[in-house]
Amino acid sequence: MKRRSTVAQETTNSESNDLQVLIAQGLKFAESEQYAEAIASYEQAIQLQPQNPNARYHRAEVLANLGKYEQALAGFDQVIQLQPNHAAAWVFRAVMLIYLHRYQEALDSCDRVLTIQPDHPEAWTFRGVSLYYLGRYELAYASYNRATGTPQRSLWQRLMQGLSRLFRWLKRQLSQNRSSIVDR
Repeated sequence: MKRRSTVAQETTNSESNDLQVLIAQGLKFAESEQYAEAIASYEQAIQLQPQNPNARYHRAEVLANLGKYEQALAGFDQVIQLQPNHAAAWVFRAVMLIYLHRYQEALDSCDRVLTIQPDHPEAWTFRGVSLYYLGRYELAYASYNRATGTPQRSLWQRLMQGLSRLFRWLKRQLSQNRSSIVDR
């Protein structure tokens, strides 16, 4: 009985090692822009362990790099089915949806990431892109500011800053006018 357990464990360890080798191979191929070979490595890894999201994620990345946005989107959706809180897959999903001009869905994907990781800069950036294409410019710029860490000033703060500039300008004008009257 104990021997049977050891054999099963060795098989699982071997599969895990093979999976890691195939994913590493795929990454090297993708890095050198050998995309067909990368996809082949990832597909072998998926056959070996269909429930592992990593090979599916990297395969979808390669499809995105090839401009196969619909296929990449389907791949990221598969990753999300396996691992619902995979923030990077949600962000990449949003990017694919932007490329496909499906801006509201892209916005929804970004918002999903932000429930997982509220300070995710890429999610804030692509949220801004989605909002921009939806014509919601003020919210888009607020998202961009959040992505870059630039504080969003309130309307009151902007108004006060504008009034302060106006008063400084008026003060300079009055000062110049007084000196020109005195010079006469």
